[in-house]
Amino acid sequence: MRPLPKREWFMDFHTSEHIPGIGSRFDPEQFARALKESGADGCMAKARCHHGWCYYPTKVGEPHPHLECADLVGGIIDAGRSVGMSPLLYITVGWDEKTAREHPEWRQRYPDGRHVGAPPDQPGWRNICLNTPFADLIEAQLREVLQRYDPDRIFLDIVMYGDEGCSCQWCLDGMRQGGLNPLDRNDRRRHSLSVRERFMERMTAVAASLKPDIPLYYNNPWHVSANREACADRFLRHQHFMCIESIPSGGWGYDHFPFQAAYYGYKGLDIYSHTGRFHTAWGDFGGLKNPAALEYECLRHAAYGIKTAVGDQLHPTGAIEPYTAELLAGAFGKLKPFQDLLLDAEAVYEVGILVGTGTDPNAPFETDNVPEIGALRMLLEAQVPFRIFDGFEDEWPVRLMILPDHVHLDDERRAKVERFIAGGGKVIASGASGLGMDAWPVEGGEVFPYRPAYLHRTDEGFLWDYEFVLYQRSWRVKARPDAQTLAVLAEPYFNRTAEHFCSHQHAPVKGDTDAPAVCINDSVAYLANDIFRAYRESGFTVYKKLVHDLLHRVLPDPIVRTNCPSTAELTLRRKGNDLLVCLLHYCPQRRGHAIGIDIIEEAQPLVEVELDLRVDREPAAVTLEPKGEDIRCDWRDGRARIALPLVRGFALIALRGALAGG
Repeated sequence: MRPLPKREWFMDFHTSEHIPGIGSRFDPEQFARALKESGADGCMAKARCHHGWCYYPTKVGEPHPHLECADLVGGIIDAGRSVGMSPLLYITVGWDEKTAREHPEWRQRYPDGRHVGAPPDQPGWRNICLNTPFADLIEAQLREVLQRYDPDRIFLDIVMYGDEGCSCQWCLDGMRQGGLNPLDRNDRRRHSLSVRERFMERMTAVAASLKPDIPLYYNNPWHVSANREACADRFLRHQHFMCIESIPSGGWGYDHFPFQAAYYGYKGLDIYSHTGRFHTAWGDFGGLKNPAALEYECLRHAAYGIKTAVGDQLHPTGAIEPYTAELLAGAFGKLKPFQDLLLDAEAVYEVGILVGTGTDPNAPFETDNVPEIGALRMLLEAQVPFRIFDGFEDEWPVRLMILPDHVHLDDERRAKVERFIAGGGKVIASGASGLGMDAWPVEGGEVFPYRPAYLHRTDEGFLWDYEFVLYQRSWRVKARPDAQTLAVLAEPYFNRTAEHFCSHQHAPVKGDTDAPAVCINDSVAYLANDIFRAYRESGFTVYKKLVHDLLHRVLPDPIVRTNCPSTAELTLRRKGNDLLVCLLHYCPQRRGHAIGIDIIEEAQPLVEVELDLRVDREPAAVTLEPKGEDIRCDWRDGRARIALPLVRGFALIALRGALAGG
């Protein structure tokens, strides 16, 4: 298969039929020059857009009614090839305005018969069902473009269904024929996932029959699930590379990328991530991201060993914007030397997060990853290297596994957790996670009758002597004889109701109960509250301090100790026998309150930073890359201690020869 480029300029081109002069100012030489000046090594040509129009001489679809450059697709591919770009060819699938108008019967439907997508009186996209004859149209177009062009990869966009599945006539018939109940939400979701998989199988087979070496990708929301019917492994086997679409200002936020990267980065596919040059989201004409923000987002990709694409939208005339090329050149220029060091390096981590989404038998198709992201935030803010597991792995190569809030263990995962603990692994669990396991320091488990409850320490070395509110659901459990109770649940006077309320929010604490809130034994620390969801949703620092205290108890000799502030991010990678330490410090700040986006305007300094790293042997040298500047290292007791010079935004520290077995 042809490899992904390292730095792609991904030019969207969704263009209304009400705009004239499409491609009228496309200049292949200017286009090629801008691509080269940007520092990109990949570009994109759009065969079919969300409006349903095509941008080449098609016999399958319909060219845009105002297309003045007869073959804009071929022009972009040729221009890119002329300066060494790797071209991607894009076909929209699930959103198609032209098809939605001409074939409303092909649209996805809710169970009550309403169409999925924007209503008739509002602008926006309408969802097309892949179980209809529309799939025949996409197959015919895929055949056409593969016979006409030679791109390096194919991007099929919006291959997805919503959480309600689809109730169009084709899907209703399919569910009934398959013994599924169209009135059951889980069955509708189950059927839609099967339809999506059949579509992938079909298109992959078509491409393989025409150009076996061209990789395909099917873009969809890529929810992280531990349910076998909805998990990534079911669908990734039908494609050849992976894209994490994650524009932080476009609704994804700055937590989405590291969550996806810490999961999909270990699935064995060539992988890259989209951010965007937009101030907000896709299609933000005239909106430009601050250079420091784009630099951070691209460097962050490299820190996770992932290639980069920057989303843009080409003007309808086809004229390329020189300043966009300049903006990308700044980010790509910073990125390139670090990519050369990091992209083929192996991740180093010692903590895992086990996915709970999809494990509840009553909610098998749930897409809620809030507890997992709460755990991720706590680890990011403590500079703890981690990876996300879904439970289907043969081994968990970590010292500690976190089971956040909603990990329901079936027989298979229960056995894996037992083996993990028997092999010396440690666990931090919360909420419903793992209740009933013999290894847990608690037994029983029912929902605590008060919400919120309070947490009050009983161990003098744990937190402070204060009743801390627990905003999320708590659980009543009983401590086992060999467990140490660090805190108990305290109850309020009453739950807040119309008849019983006090002041503006919840009632104050009444007193302690005998129900443990935090228990620990030699292998497992358990918190009787949905603490990770609570941290993600409220940001109450005490919850993070509580978990960090437990981390120190179960992992007294971590791979990383540092005095970095909570705003600094750290990842570790291994290249041969060298340990590479990536530090990022850009500090997103919520300024776009009305549209809910975080802003980065400048790289932020890190002053007097100290790193204390557990490594296999004394490093032969410690250098600041990419310039190779020497840094002093103090080696003792199996740890390398490094005092860094001033860091502004990003630093890569290489400990040469510090790891064994490379």
